[in-house]
Amino acid sequence: MKFKNRKMLELNLKFFKCIYALLFLLGGTQSDDNHAKYFGDVIFSNVIFRHGDRMPLDLYPNDPNINAKWPFQLAQLSNIGKRQEYKLGHWLRQRYSHLLSSAYKSDEIYVVSTDVDRTIMSAQCCLAGMFEP
Repeated sequence: MKFKNRKMLELNLKFFKCIYALLFLLGGTQSDDNHAKYFGDVIFSNVIFRHGDRMPLDLYPNDPNINAKWPFQLAQLSNIGKRQEYKLGHWLRQRYSHLLSSAYKSDEIYVVSTDVDRTIMSAQCCLAGMFEP
């Protein structure tokens, strides 16, 4: 996503920081007995996450590495990013194992991604970590 002016970018970043802070404050991760006693058992989960590490989106005109060979195309997920998402999936499996069957069932999980290669691949790697072959 490209912004036409810096002011719009700053407003967008402030908005997302506020949303993130709100989700952080409201989405406690305690799992002790007192938490369950007061708030009940977890029966549903909604997870939002960003794609993993990626290659640069663009190269600037005077970049000394402009002719360098990148291991992947620009803006694509790197191997580090794939590993990050796989580990996230593994962690989500451990955290929410009581909500999921051991094998993938399409009626238990719903995954949405934007139509960008790196976000689709991030979702796939996360699912691979959750439901290991």
